[in-house]
Amino acid sequence: MKTNTNEFKAIIAVHLFDRLNDIENELKTPNEVAKYSYERFNGEYNHDYNKKRLPNLQNRVADYLQGLPFQLEFENYRIIELAKKWEQLPKNADDRQEDKILNNYWNFMAFQILKFWKANSMDISKLY
Repeated sequence: MKTNTNEFKAIIAVHLFDRLNDIENELKTPNEVAKYSYERFNGEYNHDYNKKRLPNLQNRVADYLQGLPFQLEFENYRIIELAKKWEQLPKNADDRQEDKILNNYWNFMAFQILKFWKANSMDISKLY
């Protein structure tokens, strides 16, 4: 499935809603989840030192995600399972194909989160 299809956009939106949601408060709307995750990133990680160290916003979000602030998949086999479920990887993928998915996973998720924030009216220009 192509990542620019409406079907994939709906799948990723549901996934991000579930994974970025506050465990304790169980936010009810995508806008609440976007605001919560946006403010958490901005407050915890988006300070001047990291802006200088990682001037690219997508790279900065990807680096933040690797610290596991949310419930995203992080184990290689789960990432591979997710890629196969989303049809981003063939069921009989070889090691090279799996490595490509694993090497790009955090940047891919950062890109999808930035899109999720924008779609839910978060002003990402304030993060630069």
